[in-house]
Amino acid sequence: GLTWAPEQLPSETWVQPLARDGLAIVVNAQNGIPGLTLEQARLLFQGRVEDWSPWGGLPGTPQLVTREDASGDTLFFQRRVMGDFPMALTALLAPTSEALLGVVEEDPLAVGYVSTARMNGRGRALAVDGVPPAPEMLASGLYPLTRDIVLVAPAAPEGALGDFVQWLAGEHAQNIIRQQGFL
Repeated sequence: GLTWAPEQLPSETWVQPLARDGLAIVVNAQNGIPGLTLEQARLLFQGRVEDWSPWGGLPGTPQLVTREDASGDTLFFQRRVMGDFPMALTALLAPTSEALLGVVEEDPLAVGYVSTARMNGRGRALAVDGVPPAPEMLASGLYPLTRDIVLVAPAAPEGALGDFVQWLAGEHAQNIIRQQGFL
């Protein structure tokens, strides 16, 4: 499913926020780079950065790691970071967030992106435009790669579906969502 609503939804479209998440740019814990700007992230994932060290990272060529095009993380990253610019063809393709984090943990020069809900202490999330992907920054929307996870339907759900949506908005379901790392 989509983790963001298109800007041009018909006015009668029903949209219900469900949770909040962030997309972290992650590096190996040994890489000392303090953070990136969105522009630096774009240049990096275009493959235009040949050495981490001028930005404060380990010396060497960054190993880019991305997800497949159908991943919600990739769709969001392309939209918010890359824009009209293509991802470098040299990037490794990870089939899951867990696989991406595995590459980042093993390779000191690796960099990728993953939902903050999936980090589980693996890798090191970089600040973006000086803002870390900390829960309070996500909750406030100050972190540049914050996204709302929403339910979208042509009209307000009714009947059993409406009951399910009510349950999702309730305390029990919201506790489950928070246990999964979302806000």
